[in-house]
Amino acid sequence: MIRIGILGTAAIARPFFAAPLHHAVIAAIASRDLHRAAAFAKEFGIPGHYGTYDDLLADPTIDAVYLPLPPSLHAVWAIRAARAGKHVLVEKPAAPVLGGGWAAKRRPPKAGSAAGKFCRC
Repeated sequence: MIRIGILGTAAIARPFFAAPLHHAVIAAIASRDLHRAAAFAKEFGIPGHYGTYDDLLADPTIDAVYLPLPPSLHAVWAIRAARAGKHVLVEKPAAPVLGGGWAAKRRPPKAGSAAGKFCRC
């Protein structure tokens, strides 16, 4: 079973719960506000919640993260998640401008095995 964490409690995250998940479970939600994360977790029956995105990324039980964040934050959090060893599901665009992702830095994110950790959906 793949354990998914969600970075953010914005309205765009809500449709993610409507689709059935096969071989996966939403295990945690993170928000910049712990109370908002707790309320979102309670509303959707999510067992874990965090008051920072970094705390969720540090959770060793989370296999993958979904990033329902504003486009200006996609690249930075996708890179941070990959470096934390997480698989990444990111809303498009992956970066708001051409070259805004790690390609502009001429290096991929560093993780134990970064290959296959980034998915532009």
